[in-house]
Amino acid sequence: MTTAQSELPIFSVETILGSISTIACQIQHMTALEEVIHQAIIGAQSLLAVDRVVVFQLNHSHEAVVTFEAVSPGVTATLGQQVSSTLMNRLWGNQAPSEPIAIVPNIHAEPLAADVVTLFTSWQVRAYLAVPLVSQGQRWGILMAHHCQEIREWQPLEVQYWQQLALHLGIAIQQAALQPVLPHCADRVEPHLSQPPTGSVGLVPACHVALDAHDWGLWVRNFATNEVFLSPHWKALRGFSPSELPDCWETWVQSIHPQDRDRTLQALQAYLHHQAATFEQDYRICQPDGSYRWVLSRGQAMWNQAGEPIQIIGLEIEITARKQAELALQKNEQRFQHLAAASPAVIYSVVEDLDGIARFEYLSPAAETIHELPIADMLADGGLILKQMHPDDQDGYRQAIGRCLETQEPFSYEWRIITPSGKVKWLQANSCPSRQANGELVWHGIVLDVSDRKHKDELIQNIARGVSAATGEAFFQSLVEYLTRLLNIEHVCIAELIAPNHNRARVLAGLSYGQSLAGMEHDLTNTPCQQVVEQGFCIYPNHLQHYFTEDCFLGNINGEGYAGISLVNSAGVVIGIISIISDRAIQDSQLIQEVLTIFAVRAASELERQQSEVLLRHYERIVSATPDCVVLLDRNYYYQAVNDSYLRWHNKTQPEVIGHHVSEILGQEIFTTVVKPLFDCCLATRSLRVAETWITCGDGQRRYIRATLAPCTELDGAVS
Repeated sequence: MTTAQSELPIFSVETILGSISTIACQIQHMTALEEVIHQAIIGAQSLLAVDRVVVFQLNHSHEAVVTFEAVSPGVTATLGQQVSSTLMNRLWGNQAPSEPIAIVPNIHAEPLAADVVTLFTSWQVRAYLAVPLVSQGQRWGILMAHHCQEIREWQPLEVQYWQQLALHLGIAIQQAALQPVLPHCADRVEPHLSQPPTGSVGLVPACHVALDAHDWGLWVRNFATNEVFLSPHWKALRGFSPSELPDCWETWVQSIHPQDRDRTLQALQAYLHHQAATFEQDYRICQPDGSYRWVLSRGQAMWNQAGEPIQIIGLEIEITARKQAELALQKNEQRFQHLAAASPAVIYSVVEDLDGIARFEYLSPAAETIHELPIADMLADGGLILKQMHPDDQDGYRQAIGRCLETQEPFSYEWRIITPSGKVKWLQANSCPSRQANGELVWHGIVLDVSDRKHKDELIQNIARGVSAATGEAFFQSLVEYLTRLLNIEHVCIAELIAPNHNRARVLAGLSYGQSLAGMEHDLTNTPCQQVVEQGFCIYPNHLQHYFTEDCFLGNINGEGYAGISLVNSAGVVIGIISIISDRAIQDSQLIQEVLTIFAVRAASELERQQSEVLLRHYERIVSATPDCVVLLDRNYYYQAVNDSYLRWHNKTQPEVIGHHVSEILGQEIFTTVVKPLFDCCLATRSLRVAETWITCGDGQRRYIRATLAPCTELDGAVS
């Protein structure tokens, strides 16, 4: 992405709706056409962040003249420039007046005529959007956006916005062309409405013929005579010929969609009785096939000296396309609002003015939950949110903002806030800045509450430190302390099952309200620990004492929730338990299980190692006390272990035997003729081998010995 591309604004349905609704309001309030177009293209240039927006107006010779322009400083001005009809045809071709849009991301990569490329190059244009301005079914002109600094990939929402802008400007142009018609009609019709119907028949059509040509329907009502005139085009808008509908007030009323009728009639009565300054309504009119169209209706009344209405002259024009566009935007806006309301993330738009003062233009409902402040207060004072930022994170936040503006890369940062309730929350923001034409900086982005993730990250880090603690007696105490801190649990213990039937447990390390439980023994019967041994993992989120009324330990504490996991050795046998008891109900059962599972693997390994060492030391004492000689050799006939009797026989110390070759102690002849053949056969057949022979020992005595060799095997039977 180029630098210019990275500065482009983030477009949203909300942005489109805000801009188009402003133009629609201006049209409804009869704002002058020049003002509508001027304000529209200035706003469009800012929203799209383009270098130039122009409006070409076509004359009777189909030549185009730039009649309106919004241009950035340093970019060539084109106001008043004229483009020949030939060049316009090459630019737009023979497309229909309502051809949707021309989307050109790079003028040098499109099949444009050479003189068109030359024209755009002289105007510094690199990419453009163009859409026709249509009034009364004819192409009135062209609305065009020029991007001059770099090529540009136009986004779908930008294209949609450009089409909607052109549609509404076309309505404004059409309305402006017909604004003088209504007073003129009133002047033409008013003198004749008081005449008998036969005298007005030839005069009223003289006015409505001009209106019909401009797609306006005329309706007139004389309250004194109850005369009503409905022009042919008024009837055509409803799908009928002039002779198919009678000219009466009931026809006018019944043609309005039932859902819009009461509203329209109430507005008309309010105007006629001086309760409203104007009568202007948009409503649906029914069609013979059951469908409907939207029309905009305006009326101008005349009153007598008593303030009673004498007559009203009205005009209607179809606005179905405009209303459908507005309704589509409203639907998208509603969809956006529903998504924003359902999202746990804060969706925001913040504007920083030239003085560095920030204000929020939009905040989704999640902001109230995260910041614990009313949205209205945060919108009124953008500094309230920044004041919640943790002091230790403020410098890093400012530096992240600075890097974003310098590199034009998306902003991403995590920081803490302190809410009014005193909670510390971690937030993560992602957004992109864009500089507007007026110099203001706009940020559109999202903010997520990542406190849970941060807490879990901290848990994982502490678990890593906990399970990597040194082995030995301090290991289990270290694990208990980590679990107590990480899970904020009042009671934690690690126990091993003890003989004879493994139905009792002895606490290796434990804490209860900060007091040690080490050395305590208890039966497993009718306790949650018994369920752990049977099931592997067990959890009671609440009402613990209701389930285990006979557990004496539970009776002495305020235990509400319990979780436990078994410690299993390499043979698949349960050898111990990790248990936690909380004075409060356990909320996050999944997190508890994940943490205990990680600790259990390491704790089981350490417990099995310690039990193996105890057993090994027990065997060593037995072997050392026996009068027989016991020897452990590796595959290469080197001593790995010997007992005291063997050392006495050969008058040697441990260092003089361990790591030495058998031939060095027994002699080469005994090794070659007795030990090696017997040893090799034992390993090859994986079976016991026995031999008897005379040897001369290191203590000087000659002994007749009976030697038994057995292979040392692993659990899978392989020789170790």
